[in-house]
Amino acid sequence: MVSSERCLAVDDEFLTSNMKEMIGGCCVCSDERGWAENPLVYCDGHGCNVAVHQACYGIVQVPTGPWFCRKCESQERAARVRCELCPHKDGALKRTDNGGWAHVVCALYIPEVEFANVSTMEPIVLQSVPHDRYNKTCYICEDQGRESKAATGACMTCNKHGCRQAFHVTCAQFAGLLCEEQGSDADNVKYCGYCKYHHSKLKHKERDRHKPKHKKCSMDMSPSLVLPNIMVPEKNYNSTSTGGGVASLPASSQKRLEDSAGRFTNVNFQEVSSTLSGSASKDCLSADGGKAVSDPKNKKNSSSVGTHAVDRGVAAKRVVPHWSAPPPPSSSPVAPSAPQ
Repeated sequence: MVSSERCLAVDDEFLTSNMKEMIGGCCVCSDERGWAENPLVYCDGHGCNVAVHQACYGIVQVPTGPWFCRKCESQERAARVRCELCPHKDGALKRTDNGGWAHVVCALYIPEVEFANVSTMEPIVLQSVPHDRYNKTCYICEDQGRESKAATGACMTCNKHGCRQAFHVTCAQFAGLLCEEQGSDADNVKYCGYCKYHHSKLKHKERDRHKPKHKKCSMDMSPSLVLPNIMVPEKNYNSTSTGGGVASLPASSQKRLEDSAGRFTNVNFQEVSSTLSGSASKDCLSADGGKAVSDPKNKKNSSSVGTHAVDRGVAAKRVVPHWSAPPPPSSSPVAPSAPQ
């Protein structure tokens, strides 16, 4: 039965119950798709699940009615039908030149196997297969605990140069290890397979080849990441004395940005020191209850304190390089106490 009849049966609810369920892909190439020029044909034999493409099984003309594979057509007992190249019995088989059976997929992937008629792909000729292939053991059967079947039939080898892993064609087909590659000629196809290790490496290379490559962005080349120049206004120091001659500093003079970086330098330490010394002297003078202001000696000393504060303010305007060592901390001036 052809796969195109399934589409018609889906639309016609009366034919759906009488139509055989068609599941699975081609037993030879494992492709589930069918085309008008190469349809997917299903066997109508009782309990047979064989599905093949017309070109994969060598069907010269697709019948309009029921179709049977060679195994169901022969009506031979199922117990006597087995592949001479692998331990599996089910699948798309055809007659060999010695009267036996062999899978079409096994005949395609073992290089020495030939078809007597290329168009019909039968019978399958096994006389050129070397005995060395029959002496190999399938590592997939051994991994799955089927040691008794590992030495049955003939094995193919991994297509990776230097790899000696051997396995049955159908065991590799069930594991998804079979491949079709470009042959020596443009029209030829090379049927080959890989062991699990080299097949996974081949898939990783194919995945990396099709993976999009992302360009690395440099922070220096991004215009949005360039910090703008910060303009710092110059600070003005007021030399007028208030409340005993102490110089008043603006609140913004406690911090300063050098260049475009917000780091503390020696200039900042000097400014903070001058501010603290001015506030300390102001508190001492106010604690005396105004007596130090009326005393001419204290007034003279008070004006000298203001002069020192102004001198430190002028010194703070000098730019100190970042690499220079900080000056030793100066002791805060203490205002003289009023006489008792």
